[in-house]
Amino acid sequence: MLPSGRAHWSVYFTLFVQLSCCLFSASSSLMPAPLKALSPRLSRLVTLVPESCTSVADVGCDHAQLAGRLALRESMQRVYACDVSAAAAKGAATHIQNLPPVQKDKVSLLLGDGLAPLVAAGAQADTVVLSGMGVRSVFEILACAHAANGAPTVKRKQAKVKSQRGAWGYDYWTAYTPASMTNALGAVGVRRLVLAPWPPNFLPYQGLLHLLLRSGWHFEQQSVDKERGYHYITSVLCRSEPEQGRELEDGNTKGHENENGTLSLQHNPLYLSCADADAAAAAAAAATTTTATTGTATTTASTTGFGHDESDVLLWQDYLRAQLPSLHKRQLGRRLRDEQQPLMDAAGGAAAAPVFDLDAVVTAVESQLK
Repeated sequence: MLPSGRAHWSVYFTLFVQLSCCLFSASSSLMPAPLKALSPRLSRLVTLVPESCTSVADVGCDHAQLAGRLALRESMQRVYACDVSAAAAKGAATHIQNLPPVQKDKVSLLLGDGLAPLVAAGAQADTVVLSGMGVRSVFEILACAHAANGAPTVKRKQAKVKSQRGAWGYDYWTAYTPASMTNALGAVGVRRLVLAPWPPNFLPYQGLLHLLLRSGWHFEQQSVDKERGYHYITSVLCRSEPEQGRELEDGNTKGHENENGTLSLQHNPLYLSCADADAAAAAAAAATTTTATTGTATTTASTTGFGHDESDVLLWQDYLRAQLPSLHKRQLGRRLRDEQQPLMDAAGGAAAAPVFDLDAVVTAVESQLK
């Protein structure tokens, strides 16, 4: 039998261990949950928001994982997580609550449609991220009829111009002009747009980028990713002097007014990088011939002017290859429409005037796949 003194110490030690376990369990329950690893798509969005950015709005934030990750940056002062869905906002609130206190205080969760909650809150954000939504939704947010508070005055699925309704061959995105651009962007102080619509259907997406280029924006970067078999094209556009409180006139197109034919496709950084890669390959082939003749060694750069490497170019070509069948189908449909146009005219039907040269677009795309 143990002496009484030792028995007391054994009891004290047992109580100490139990109390320590209770305290550890309580402290663990109060600690923020560890951050989940981001998907490649969201990781790309994080990298495309520059470190110099101090305020960002994630419109259509869904689970707010992107907003939470950006809030971890020391340079980030304010992050707005916006969504039109109350269910999504509830999930976002749960995620935000699990952030460390310092980061959690940086995030403001706003419920509302498009840019309207930012305008209503008097928010200022130099960067707006629009990802995961369809191209049409991006049009409705950036280039639809808006009230003074930034809310769309035209309901979804009703954004077609009345004169174009029933027009044969109508494309909803062709109705938008630089004058359609919302003044909410200027009111919020937006200088950078990070766009990653999904699915990135080629013609509407290029129509959106063409509209922004004509409205005084310019490309800063562009990336292509493939996740679970799907392509994601992320475009970053900037403007150095936002138009505060007024819409741009149709004439302020910064050199893109005569590029309706190819929808400014040749200004896409990925398009340029692919063209540069083709030129570099041709130069390398010529250099190889020269080397074989003269014995002079040459080297070529592995990246393009926008920092894209060979894998980026191959993924871009893979995306174009996937989009080409729908372009060919559209091309055939337009030819059939042109053949039957006299019948439509005789019947009094309306035809939508094409604002781009589909044959030129297809030729430009096919040139990237040679």
